[in-house]
Order: sequence, then C-alpha cells, then structure tokens
Amino acid sequence: MAVVALVLPALVGSPAYASAIPSYSCVFTEPFVVIDSFPGGIRYTTPEAVLTATGAAASTSTEAKAILGGEVKTGPFSVTIAKKPGTDGMSSLIRPYVATLTAKPAINVTGACLRYPDGTAPRKVAIRSGKLNVRTKASVSSAKLAQLSAGVSVWAFPEKVSNGWVHVAAGKYPAGGDGAITVVEGYVPDEFLAR
Repeated sequence: MAVVALVLPALVGSPAYASAIPSYSCVFTEPFVVIDSFPGGIRYTTPEAVLTATGAAASTSTEAKAILGGEVKTGPFSVTIAKKPGTDGMSSLIRPYVATLTAKPAINVTGACLRYPDGTAPRKVAIRSGKLNVRTKASVSSAKLAQLSAGVSVWAFPEKVSNGWVHVAAGKYPAGGDGAITVVEGYVPDEFLAR
C-alpha cells in the first residue's frame, strides 16, 4: 500500500487578495523557477529556496490573460500569463498557458502554466512507494483518470472530504513523456494523505 505525505506550504497573503488570485502553476527555466498562485498567496520556488510572496495580487484575471505580481526577498516580480500553448523550455511537454516572468535581479524568461480550478490550495504529495490513482468518483471501482507518482503536485479541495475520499485536481501527463499536459479533477483516498 502506497504512503503519501501531504504538506501545506506556509503562505503569507492578505485575505483581501484571496478571491482575486487565480490558481496557476507555472514552470520557467534558465533560471529554474516554479510559481504557484492560489487564493491566499503566491509561492515562488527556486532550487535554493521556497519564497513566499508578500503583497501578492492579480491585477488582471480572465480566462485569456492574468497578470500576477508580488515581492520576495530578492525583489519584486511579475508574471504575465496568456491562453496559448507553451513549454517550460527544457522538455517537449506542452502546457495550455504561456507565461513571462520578470523579476529582480535581471530575470526575463518565458515558461508555461497549468490552470487549476479556482479556490483550490496546492499541496505537495510525496508518495513513498507505489502509485496513487485519481478516480472519477469517490470509489475504488470507478474509472481511473490519472496515476500520481513521487514529486507530483496535487491541488486539493480540503473541505471536500466525503466517505474517506478527497476531491483533487492534478496534472495528467501524456504517455511516453511527450505532448500536452492536462488538468483532471477526481478523487483520491484520504487515507493516503498524511496530515
């Protein structure tokens, strides 16, 4: 039986921004940066550190375009996201949104994003052994939508736990590792999510 550890990142953000920030996960290379935005804050991750943005807000947010911004200890940053397929710059995986990151010191790079259902909170899932299936319904006999493995980010609806199942959104990677990544919504057993 697989064991999953669920870690909720520490976030700083004003409650006033909670409804304004859409849920995106963006990947950039050269330098390698991951930016996750969601109600409650923006997390800015580099290989060296996870930085929590302060003053994070979405100045514009539509299905076609979003502009996010904030400040981390290295300085201010902004991310412009547009609905157009893009890559992270180091793989052949395609995400449905392209993004430009401008940050201090001297960063101006293009990357790609997934958009998750608004109102979800990102949670890192670390599977110690085996795989975890995302199901269409809160039942082990329902169809499998995706299979999660170590290091995958699952965006959970923590308030939606029913009969031992948690409603989640996850990135579904194409077979063979090339092609489009999509976001699927489904259910995973709560027993696999260590608090």
